[in-house]
Amino acid sequence: MNRSRLLILSLGLNLLLAVTVAWAVHRRHGPGSVPPAASGQISRPAVVVDEHLAEVEGVQTNEVTAPFIWATVESADYQVYMANLRGIGCPEQRIRDIIIADVNALFAERAREYIAPLQGQFWQFASRPLEIETRFDEHKNALDQMVKDREQLFQTLFNESNPSRSWRAVRRNLRQNSGKLAQLDFLAEGKRTAVLAWQEELATALADARKQELTGTREEVRKQRTAKEKEVRETADLKLRTLLTPEELAEYKLRDSSGTAVRYQLARMSLSETEARDLAQIMATQTEAAAGLVGKDDATKASREQLEQTAQAQIKQMLGETRYAEYLRAKDGRYTELANFSDRLQLPEKTTLAVYEARLAAEQLAKRLRQDATASTAEREAALTVVRTETENTIRQLMGANAFGDFQQYSGSWLQALGHP
Repeated sequence: MNRSRLLILSLGLNLLLAVTVAWAVHRRHGPGSVPPAASGQISRPAVVVDEHLAEVEGVQTNEVTAPFIWATVESADYQVYMANLRGIGCPEQRIRDIIIADVNALFAERAREYIAPLQGQFWQFASRPLEIETRFDEHKNALDQMVKDREQLFQTLFNESNPSRSWRAVRRNLRQNSGKLAQLDFLAEGKRTAVLAWQEELATALADARKQELTGTREEVRKQRTAKEKEVRETADLKLRTLLTPEELAEYKLRDSSGTAVRYQLARMSLSETEARDLAQIMATQTEAAAGLVGKDDATKASREQLEQTAQAQIKQMLGETRYAEYLRAKDGRYTELANFSDRLQLPEKTTLAVYEARLAAEQLAKRLRQDATASTAEREAALTVVRTETENTIRQLMGANAFGDFQQYSGSWLQALGHP
């Protein structure tokens, strides 16, 4: 589903999977080993190969008196393994398929090993997105080298750095499924499988509905297509209700809602798992109710505003006065931008808060000055120049001259805007 990509965990899982792609090859050599091109020997761990892999179509073999044993073909060295495959008459394309499949299988297994400890922690990670990002960032340092190791392996074996489109498909599928698996980690394995199949059926049905040729004006076609998609979703929803209990269905819909995306916007606010869930529920309820409001008239606009006010009142009641103020700050893109800058320069949190409050006060004062109809244009311009100068001096004192210089260059465009009439 389109909304599934909004899951809190997807970013982190995707990074883990990308790391694991190259790690699968890196594991072949071990830390500090000689690269394949230098050593001339490319090793692989012993693996159990399905019997059907030994049944190579079209292979010409001599009559033998002893039974064929796959272990006699396998080798811990990839180059020896390939030579053995050639020795039994295996075609080159099949050899490529077997070797690439082996790498892909190891990659998929390692991906599952990385992801497994994260299952069942959806709301824990949702409540602390910065913490989970830090956890995944630990893998970044080795990523570039791991990718090179994988490319070097295939370059040595096949004289091309990325010979397998199927490998890319495996990675793409695991990326897509990682978010889905995180979303469904509260379900038993059988139900997870059933819901994943249901999601595929729904995606296919929606795609088919969008491909249908319809007649009429553009607006008529739009309405027909919307009605068809609604019908498809309603039919699918009825089936989902047969797969899940009411409690499971409620949890699934919450995790699949836009409410979980709202939590990521508050990455710099510390929330408990319960608060993260409750916040997602409030925002999901508001979004669902707003979706039922059609039109641009004043009454509809007023209804949307009322829904927003109700949601904010519920959030304020849940968090309390002090933490609600923190919530509003965390939602503010101005604060997020400033906090990111402070992180890079390792400025204290109290400095970040002081600069943020100085910006709010300056912008509010500038707004009042611009709206003062009793002042002339020259008077307003002079007053705004003073506001800008005093604000710059305040922030320079808070940050220090060096940090302020960087701030002006990378995040200080709003300071210049203060002086504009």
